[in-house]
Amino acid sequence: MKRLQTDREEFLSRLFATYKNLLGDFEPTPAFIPMVWRRIEARRNERDSWANYLVAWSPRLAFTSVAAALLLIASLWLPSESDREAALINTTYVDVLTASSMDEQDGALWALAANRR
Repeated sequence: MKRLQTDREEFLSRLFATYKNLLGDFEPTPAFIPMVWRRIEARRNERDSWANYLVAWSPRLAFTSVAAALLLIASLWLPSESDREAALINTTYVDVLTASSMDEQDGALWALAANRR
């Protein structure tokens, strides 16, 4: 257990030493905060930032998503060929005979037959 703890402490010591070597000696000056804010403002004003692209493309993406949603809704409401085939498959033999006999007969006779019932 102690060996693991000493290994971790040695690793952290090496890590912090490397970090200090990379940063170098730091001397804060009165211009430190204004210099940090200049860097922040420069990054905000970059033309190639992803946020600027997002702002530019968001109306197009919104319009495209609305158009896609409307197309999907329209495809659900419009009758499809499979709906017609299902209606044809679900018709009974009597329905087919009635429809074919209505084509052969005069429509007025069917109206009279319906009124007699």
